[in-house]
Amino acid sequence: MSHPQPKTIAIIGAGLAGAACASAFAHAGYSVTVYEQAVTPAAGASGVPMALFAPSVSSDDAPHSRLLRRGVNVLLQELHRLTDAGLLVEGIDWAMTGVLERCIRAEKKLPITWLEPLDPIDLQSIVLGEPYPIRPAGKVQELFHGAAGWVNPMRLIAAWLAHLKIDLKTQARVTDVAVVHSDVVVVACGYQSPELLPELSGVLQPIRGQVEWDASPVRVEPALKLPACPVNGMGHFIQTPNTWVAGATFQRDEMDLTPRDKDVDKNFEKLALLLPELTKPELARIRAESVPWVGVRTAQKNRQPLMMQPDTDQYPHLWVCTGFGSRGLSLAALCASNLLASVEHRLALG
Repeated sequence: MSHPQPKTIAIIGAGLAGAACASAFAHAGYSVTVYEQAVTPAAGASGVPMALFAPSVSSDDAPHSRLLRRGVNVLLQELHRLTDAGLLVEGIDWAMTGVLERCIRAEKKLPITWLEPLDPIDLQSIVLGEPYPIRPAGKVQELFHGAAGWVNPMRLIAAWLAHLKIDLKTQARVTDVAVVHSDVVVVACGYQSPELLPELSGVLQPIRGQVEWDASPVRVEPALKLPACPVNGMGHFIQTPNTWVAGATFQRDEMDLTPRDKDVDKNFEKLALLLPELTKPELARIRAESVPWVGVRTAQKNRQPLMMQPDTDQYPHLWVCTGFGSRGLSLAALCASNLLASVEHRLALG
């Protein structure tokens, strides 16, 4: 099929979903306008100070596990492309460090097909040898995910939007999709999407999340050796050269952005379980230096991302790309690529 003639694309929302879609369409040759109601991009849940990307494993290699693994692969391609273009700096804006998963809630099993042969370049998730002693749960299984690491989402979003064919309009709130005059309109504004499309109110669920963080790395006594990579399994702990983040809470159907002291308590209770390497005095000191950050994500109840075209009679030019939950970093690039393919197929059909 020949490539369609250049079209205009309007994207509502400049978080991970919107920025990834804008980048995908711009690189395909389309003229893209991004509408963001806030003063800057990444003003919502995508503006978390630091985030993890990591695959998920299941013994039967379920569809959700395969989806996340594919999403991480596409994200890594994007991170390397943006780094080669000088828009990101590896080690500062992102790093593929691997992620250590401590299975505090339940033991996990890798798919049988993974057991032999092992991945020769250490990207495959593996079970580490001895169970890890962790308080107060005794010993728990540990997994190491090679194709995993951390990203500064705000830097990634800025890099995606830094394309000559993308026009970013901030403080531009859209209240009616009918007034956006473009050949294709993509709604990618997270938990606020139902405000534009009321039929999504029964599909998408807002999820409040609070993390604790500090704009400088955790400094501990030399005898306290922290893992060299991010850790997850009971919340998560990410440490980069410039910052650390711990959390997060997961509160369905809540949209309050006010930090809560009880959530600080919950996050540090999780951190004490996740990192028994930290003594009580160290935890108290880290807590005293930290500040909370709150954002609201959105997800479908089946945990699958929402990428669809609503009623084509009423909205023949409208698409939706949202509902990534806490996996926005791992899913945004993949969903943007799939959306581009779906839209081009529809345009080719006329």
